[in-house]
Amino acid sequence: MRFIDSSVEIIGQESGILGVYKQIERAARLSYKSEDRITENSAKKMVNTLVNNKHLACLEHGTIYLIIPDTAQTAADYDKYVYNQYSRVVNYNDSIYITTNARVLVENDWLDDLKYISEPTEHHIKRICAKFITSIGITRELIRHRAFSFMNESTRYCNYSKGKFGSELTFVIPEWIYAVRAERASYIDPLTHESREWLMQKHGKTLIERLICIDRSVSSWWDCLDRIEQDYNYLITTDEGYQLKAQEARGILPMDTKSEIIMTGFVDDWLHFFALRSYIAATGKPHPDMQKLADELLQEFLNRGYITNEDIEKLEDEKRKQTDKND
Repeated sequence: MRFIDSSVEIIGQESGILGVYKQIERAARLSYKSEDRITENSAKKMVNTLVNNKHLACLEHGTIYLIIPDTAQTAADYDKYVYNQYSRVVNYNDSIYITTNARVLVENDWLDDLKYISEPTEHHIKRICAKFITSIGITRELIRHRAFSFMNESTRYCNYSKGKFGSELTFVIPEWIYAVRAERASYIDPLTHESREWLMQKHGKTLIERLICIDRSVSSWWDCLDRIEQDYNYLITTDEGYQLKAQEARGILPMDTKSEIIMTGFVDDWLHFFALRSYIAATGKPHPDMQKLADELLQEFLNRGYITNEDIEKLEDEKRKQTDKND
């Protein structure tokens, strides 16, 4: 077994149409965990394969920025994006700034519009891509935000008994484990007057191995996951009975199993996400494992200038007004 912390990072898109292809490939390969097959020349081939096989969901992660001159001759070229729910349009200084995604262009046969492709400017409404490494349970909460595009590590196709996964399951350490660590670290032995402050320096599997010796709940959690890993590997490799495929054996995987998911959405969609899942908690306290990630990502959005403190203050004001109304 492996034990890791949850994490989140922003995935920036490289410039030009090649950057779009690379972003799509990265999302597509996450599903099968085949990132090791990415090469300098593999992105366009991957996109062509996805289009030919009509696997278009991955294309949503490739953001397209266009600048179209606002003239009578180009009116039809940009007017169609106004009515497309997956695109955003800004009219500024005789130019039209459009933000959309590769799937929109492919499905609607608008690929000719790539002649207007540009790098994102201050006038474009931005789309941001983030990659979460978290538990299966938290990914279930993430995909409830339906305004986003998603690509998730597939427990159907990923066979964790294979060598590429170390023939073991990986679990995300939940926040309640760290609450136990803090509690145990603050304990002072009444006889020796010694503390366990050293626990605060422990992480990953080392932390879990220490805690199972001093906390029954952690020990029970460990025993459960250990048995599941053994059973999963047995079911997929056994020759004593029916040998399950990964898509069949995944039924016994617990919610704390590590899962990776990429989310791409417009900045205002992310603001709504932060309003619900971060410390702002506009509709009730989030799951602790979710709030940890949302708070980290919110701070990164602020650091990069995607959102401002004023945006956050507005969300907090809206929450206060709703609370006052309910009271």
